[in-house]
Order: sequence, then structure tokens, then C-alpha cells
Amino acid sequence: MDNSRCRSDCNGASHHDADRVHSGGLRIEARAGWFLRQLEGRMAGLGAKLRAIGLVMTIAILATASAGSGPIYSNTGADADAYGAAQVYPVPPLGKPFTQQTIIGWHSHYDRLTTMRTVSRGAVTSAFKRADDEITPVYYYDGQQNSVEDYLSRNPVTGVLIARDDTILYEHYLYARTDKDRLLSQSMVKTLTGLLVGIAVSEGAIRSIDDDAATYVPELAGTEYGRTKLRDLLQMSSGVHFIETYQPGDDIYKLQGALLWPGATGAIAAVHQFNTRDAAAGTRFVYAGPETEVLGLVLSRATHMSLSDYLRG
Repeated sequence: MDNSRCRSDCNGASHHDADRVHSGGLRIEARAGWFLRQLEGRMAGLGAKLRAIGLVMTIAILATASAGSGPIYSNTGADADAYGAAQVYPVPPLGKPFTQQTIIGWHSHYDRLTTMRTVSRGAVTSAFKRADDEITPVYYYDGQQNSVEDYLSRNPVTGVLIARDDTILYEHYLYARTDKDRLLSQSMVKTLTGLLVGIAVSEGAIRSIDDDAATYVPELAGTEYGRTKLRDLLQMSSGVHFIETYQPGDDIYKLQGALLWPGATGAIAAVHQFNTRDAAAGTRFVYAGPETEVLGLVLSRATHMSLSDYLRG
């Protein structure tokens, strides 16, 4: 991703916290191993096209790296021919949905396919070191010990980066991708949105996270999302019905269609589609994309600028 990459902390594995990933003299908390186990299990139940949605796996956040041997690159990957290896993983035509042969190009060159706002790197960036020797972590799944290479040989992943503190321990790219590709960050942006909400509160643009969304977005007045406090949206506990399992017919595709696809109706109309409450706000966590979409609307109205402009500033 040029000079910056995003982070997936793999949090939430309380009953696995005692595990470790071993690599020679290094002992690394088994967040990476737990993350791989979870992905292995989930991917086993999904079709090839849906599995490929999770192509990018980056663990850490960094700007520049020094020392060590550098990233490892490969032109192939699991089922590479099915993912368009012969055509060098092409990008789909403008305005067309991705197919299995174009999904890798779609996820790593999305800035060619839709209008983007550029947020440049900061004047000061964090410097990361690189370990002299690459680690060889293992994890356990279905009663067997597996290496990261075992995982990559079975699943479509464009990149894996593992770091501890300020040191990169492992960085591999597949399917002819490199650390210069702008890999689609997907839900990593949810963390950035939450950070911007905190900044907006500190600057007084948002008075309180106990305000409801309609306080800042009057078009949501009278809706379940409009009645939801920002605190509950930040914790994905609005209680509003939404299914996001990436199976055919999921609500996530209705949301994406209204936001991104031809004939898109815009963010307000996209959120209005989901107006049934399953639980009282603040009582149940359910992972749901519209929660962050509503927070984005709140931020843009409260700050009187786009999220990219606010982040840039």
C-alpha cells in the first residue's frame, strides 16, 4: 500500500491467549495463530469467490522498514490459474463486477475502478525495523500442526505481514502483488472511523457519544439507526437487524449496492433499508457494516467536511 499499511490486531481470542507461536528462540503471542485458525475454519465453508474477499491479511501497522532482507514475493498462489494467473491477474472492466479471474486485480487496483480521494502520508512517519531472520510460525487446526506456508497453499491470500512492536518478522506477497500495491483495506477503515469520532469529540464537533445519530443527521430522524447512540454504533450494538455473513441474499450486498454499484442511491437511502430492531441498543454485539456508515454520516455532518478531508487535516 505504498508507504502505509493498516492493522488487524486479531483481538478477542480469550481462551486462546495462553497459546504461543514458536519460532526458534522467539515466542510470539498466538494472536496470529488464532487468527489463522479462525480463517481456516471459516474459509473451509465458503465458495471460491467468497473466500477471495478475504484476500488480504495484514497484521501490524507501519510506514517504512529498515534492515533485514525485505519482503518475499511470489507470482503464484492457491488456485492461481482460477484467479487469472495466465492474464497476470487482470482488473475487471470499468463498471463491471469482479469475477473469480478478476477479483485479485479488483482488490489491489480498486483506485482505478471508482472515484477516490487521496490522503497523503504524514510529514512524520513511524520507522519500523526488519528482523534479520524471518520467523517460521506454526498454528494448530483440525488436530494438525500447520505453517503459514501451509495456510497460503490452501487459501487465496495476497499478502501476510506479521510484526511485533516495531519489528517486521514476516512479510510475504503472492499472486504477483507487492508492498507497493494499494490493497483494499476493507473493514480496517472502521478503526479509522472510530478514531475520527474520538478526535471530533475532543475538538467539540461532536458533543457526546451519548448523542443519537439523528442529532447530527436529521434525515435519519424517526429511524432505528437515527435513534441509536453513537456509543452503541461504535460498539456495533445498535440492535438493528442486519445480516453480514457474505452468503447470497445477505444484507451486506444490499448495502454495497446502494453505496457502490451502478444505480447507487447514496448513503442515506442505503441506511434507510435497515429499520427493524432485533434487540435494545447497547445489549448485543452484532458485526454490521451500516453502523460505521452511520458514523461516517455523523462525522461528515458534524465536521462539515468529508471523512478524507477530516483525516487529511
